[in-house]
Amino acid sequence: MSSLHDGFISVIEARDPGDDLVAWITRQQHVLEPTLVEHGGILLRGFSSDRARFARAVEVISSARVDYTGGNSPRTEVADGIFTASELPSDFRIAMHHEMSIALCMPMKIFFFCEVPSSSGGETPLCSSRRMLRVIPAAIFETIERHGGVTYVRNFHPASPFKDVAATFGTTAPREIEAICRRDGIEAEWKGPDWLQTRQTRPAFWSHPRTGERVFTATIHIWHPYCWLRELRAFGAVGATVPAHDDEPWMYARYASSTAIDHTVAEAVAEAYEREQVSFPWRTGDVLVLDNLLTSHGRTPYSGTRRILVALREPRRMDSI
Repeated sequence: MSSLHDGFISVIEARDPGDDLVAWITRQQHVLEPTLVEHGGILLRGFSSDRARFARAVEVISSARVDYTGGNSPRTEVADGIFTASELPSDFRIAMHHEMSIALCMPMKIFFFCEVPSSSGGETPLCSSRRMLRVIPAAIFETIERHGGVTYVRNFHPASPFKDVAATFGTTAPREIEAICRRDGIEAEWKGPDWLQTRQTRPAFWSHPRTGERVFTATIHIWHPYCWLRELRAFGAVGATVPAHDDEPWMYARYASSTAIDHTVAEAVAEAYEREQVSFPWRTGDVLVLDNLLTSHGRTPYSGTRRILVALREPRRMDSI
């Protein structure tokens, strides 16, 4: 057994290329959890696997599924509880994040399966949360905590370039959307007949439910307009300005105290993630299991066909830990 980098992400290769993924996981289930907590993730390579085996293997490890309602990324459910990875355009880079980190109910585990690796690019870079606590300036943490956390604001409007109301909530009925928001700890306000604003205020840190470790999960580097506008320009929208409706950016983060977050803070967090990320080229049949609190992930741009499947498991209400 080796690791991707200095003990981070355990790499386990099949002794025999014919080793069945489900059978191996069933036999080794007792060691997977401590390995996952120690290394932040496990990369399984060389096992006999396909989509059906992946789905069964996930169920062996964890059958408790996570509802993706309210999630930011466009994705398709291809089997019961199995989704495509983000369907954002292939030349768009996805910044480092903990899956559903601003949701009230967050998956503790995330599973990836490589059906088809891209011809170039398309890696899933990874960052150790333990490492990020040491490299992000402490003053940033202190400032966020002094302001009571972070509020994430989304403006859903027909002119928005981002995921719309129907795709996000699975309905366009206002009462149903409001009920989902109440359930999930989201403030919802109709600014107009076709303009919904949602606000989610979350702490910047959670405690890991098994180890008690402090984990930084705030995604200000994704939600700050300065950062996502830079990504849009890199994507090809040269000269783009901040898209907005009535002077409200389509999405943004502010301190929970309603104070604006300076772009230098978001940029410092983004740069720290850039420096610390570790990646590997996907191979057909690879299975990656992550502890979603101990490890963040992203996606690099790619060319060619890329088909990575995802399963989100072990929902936990974050206000309970």
